[in-house]
Amino acid sequence: MRMSERSMKSFVRTLASGIDRRSAVAVALLALAGSASTAEAGTCRNLKERCKRSSQCCSGLCKGRKNMTCRAHDTSGCRPTPESCPMSIPCTTSLGLEGYCYTTTGNAGFCAHTGFCGECTKDTDCQSVFGPRSACVAGCDLCPLTGGFACIRAGEGPVPMG
Repeated sequence: MRMSERSMKSFVRTLASGIDRRSAVAVALLALAGSASTAEAGTCRNLKERCKRSSQCCSGLCKGRKNMTCRAHDTSGCRPTPESCPMSIPCTTSLGLEGYCYTTTGNAGFCAHTGFCGECTKDTDCQSVFGPRSACVAGCDLCPLTGGFACIRAGEGPVPMG
């Protein structure tokens, strides 16, 4: 699979920002995964929409007894806002770190501590690289090379490899 020109520019820009090598490799993997997932845009279900399995939800979580619906994760009190990537409402992440409220592509509130520009359409695109406490957001002015998409994380720590 080839990395798109836009993904490559995003990767180079991220490398130039001084992140560690582990995170740079994770961003490269995300860019490759994002190239494949762009075709799936709009196929996942938003928060509170009916589902039968977790893979149908943008959040990757489908729960309930009778009426299963897509659920949010790592909200820490954040609510969806019209602007998905404002970085203006402070919150405390589910890991106890200082963060900001965002709105995910699945229309759920999410409290994030860190973020990386990357092509994603749903939380699971980010979770495959950054772990279960990550999500996909759109509308980030700081990520013009990825169309405003970014992966955000509830906390720091080692970026999963492989």
